[in-house]
Amino acid sequence: MHSFFTILLLFLLFSFQAQAQLGKRFKFSTGYSSYLLERETKVSPVHSLGITPQFNLWQPRSNFSIAFVSPLTVGIHFRTKVLGSMFFFSDIPLMGEINYGHLATKDFRKWWGVFAGGGYSFQSVGTQWQSGVNLSAGFRFWLFRKSFTLRYARFFSENIADFSSHRLTLEITLGRFLKDVASKNKLQRFEKPFQ
Repeated sequence: MHSFFTILLLFLLFSFQAQAQLGKRFKFSTGYSSYLLERETKVSPVHSLGITPQFNLWQPRSNFSIAFVSPLTVGIHFRTKVLGSMFFFSDIPLMGEINYGHLATKDFRKWWGVFAGGGYSFQSVGTQWQSGVNLSAGFRFWLFRKSFTLRYARFFSENIADFSSHRLTLEITLGRFLKDVASKNKLQRFEKPFQ
C-alpha cells in the first residue's frame, strides 16, 4: 500500500511542476462500467460509475502520446445466485497507456483512435482489498459531436483466492480539453462524413 501512495505522490508532484502544460496534457472522462467478477467457475456482475483522469507524459506528434491514466470506479454488486450478498466495489488502477489518433493529444487529426496499456490495480470487494495486474485496450471516436471512449480491461488478482475481473466501460470526454478543437474546425471536418 505504501507503493501506491508513493506513486500517487510522485504523480501529483509531477502534475504541479507541469502546471503551464496542464491544459494541453490533462483530460478526463466519465462514464458507466460493467464488471464481471470471476473466481474459479463463478461469475457475477458489478455495475459502477467512474471518472478517468489522463495526463500525457510524452506527446512527440499530434496523433501519438504516452500517458498516465487512472480509470477510477465505484459500484455495487447486487445479490445473485452465484454470490448471495450485496456489497460495494471500487477499482483504483494506476496505468501507463500508448494512444494513437483521436484524443492522443490536444492537436489530434483523426476522428478515431486506439489505445493500449497496463499497470497495477487496487480493488475493494466488500470489506476486502485485493491487488494485481490490470491490462486495458480500446478505441475513441466522435458520436453526436461528442468524444466517446470504449474501454475493455482485464484484472488478474495476485492471490488466486481473490476475484479477477473483466471490465467494459463507455465514457464521454468532459472539460476544456476539447475546447479548441471546434474552433480549429477539426470537429466539423471529422463529423462531415457521418452527417
